[in-house]
Amino acid sequence: MPRTILIIAPDLMFQSRIAATATSLNFAVTIADSNAQVTAALAPVPPLPGEAAASPREAAPSPREAVASPREPVASPRGATASPRDAVALAIIDLHAAGIDATAAIRAARAAAIPVLAFGRHTDPQTLRAAREAGATTVIPRSQLVEALPSLIQELTDPPPSTPHPQPPSSNIQHPTSNVASNHDAPS
Repeated sequence: MPRTILIIAPDLMFQSRIAATATSLNFAVTIADSNAQVTAALAPVPPLPGEAAASPREAAPSPREAVASPREPVASPRGATASPRDAVALAIIDLHAAGIDATAAIRAARAAAIPVLAFGRHTDPQTLRAAREAGATTVIPRSQLVEALPSLIQELTDPPPSTPHPQPPSSNIQHPTSNVASNHDAPS
């Protein structure tokens, strides 16, 4: 099942750059530009007959998909398709999107166990702080978004490792404040 990135950003320049980056990384894209569309995109999908129950990361039809039949995929802006059964892997939210309650969108995504990449004006630290407090996984200034986007999408959508990495025994840990001299410290 393809994974979808939910874009909540009315600025067409950012919207198209985010969509292009997402599709280049093999994600489908869904765009929401109202609170109702955000709610619909983040709502759990009831299972179809014969399907297992939807997990919290299953997304409802996007606003553009709502008119399609439950099994009919709909093309997103860059040609990738998002169907009503696609899991939302990441929500990318413009904190200054007019007509969108960004804090509510962040909380709804986090309640559905969806990571959130929020971005906003660097001149508005209060809004950036509010996004962190609302639970955004990553908050960055708008000026850093385009350059950091590919690595952030990969970082935020990669599943966590199933087993923790083994820790070395404590005797092998080097501490910077150690007074033990090494061979490199000896006078030549």
